[in-house]
Amino acid sequence: MSQPSDAKASVGCAPGNNWTSESRHGSNIVNTLELGAPEGGERPRFTIFAAMPFDPTFEDVFYVAIESAARALGGRGVRVDKVMHGGDAVVETQREISQCKAVVADISMNEPDVLYELGLAHAMEKPTVQICRTAHRDLPFMVRNRETLLYGVGRTHLLGLHLTAYLKRILAKVDG
Repeated sequence: MSQPSDAKASVGCAPGNNWTSESRHGSNIVNTLELGAPEGGERPRFTIFAAMPFDPTFEDVFYVAIESAARALGGRGVRVDKVMHGGDAVVETQREISQCKAVVADISMNEPDVLYELGLAHAMEKPTVQICRTAHRDLPFMVRNRETLLYGVGRTHLLGLHLTAYLKRILAKVDG
């Protein structure tokens, strides 16, 4: 039985995640503004900023790896293209980075915007985690000499596990 065109339905996910799907004109759109609290129902205590290409092929990297790692640690992932701000994207990016607890940067495509956000995080002395799915030798010199978590396409679930452990370690240093 099909739902009316404006009905909302729960998307299969872990208990406590209030993700909803709005069915409009035969397509399902996940409304990321209605994401629930981290495990246990409490509000997120911090944000992890995701500096990454605005390319659909990286959606799983954000939702499966970065967002799930942040939620597992009591926070939430933030991506500037997913935030409704209505203003200057550069100013919003600077604000989000200044307020976050750490930055995860996917440097796979050597995107200038991602490298800018990573540099800004370094200038603000924010803890950073670099992730990458391309050959390490293809990265710019100043970036490839930093610790980088490598991952394979179709293996973002493993990246999520490694990222959770890595973030837990660097956040303990910040909190400690």
